[in-house]
Amino acid sequence: MLILPSRSRLTTRTSCGKSTKPRVSELRPERPSDSVGAKLMTVSRHARTHLPKYAVPLFLRHVAEPSATHNNKQNKLPLKKEGIDPDKVKPEDKVFWIERHGRGVTYVPFTRQDWDDLHVGKAKL
Repeated sequence: MLILPSRSRLTTRTSCGKSTKPRVSELRPERPSDSVGAKLMTVSRHARTHLPKYAVPLFLRHVAEPSATHNNKQNKLPLKKEGIDPDKVKPEDKVFWIERHGRGVTYVPFTRQDWDDLHVGKAKL
């Protein structure tokens, strides 16, 4: 559900007195179908634009419940131990990797078949 501001608030004035209206994109709600795919594409595009090729992450992991240490830092040790093995990753966590066996332009869900392809040698990192 989208709640728009009252009509009087849609037009604002800048410091020089010029009236402006908000962009249509500011009033449009986020489409559920675009949310995950578009965000993953944006992450991929940003990483490939601003990072060297060797630093672009091949895998992303969306953690449903992050675990913190006693001083509120992220506890990465369990994540390192689990890695990307589908048997070890919690079912509520989602692992993504770059499509076309690491050669694509966006991130897609990492499946059991992809895991098997890595072990057989069909996909190389």
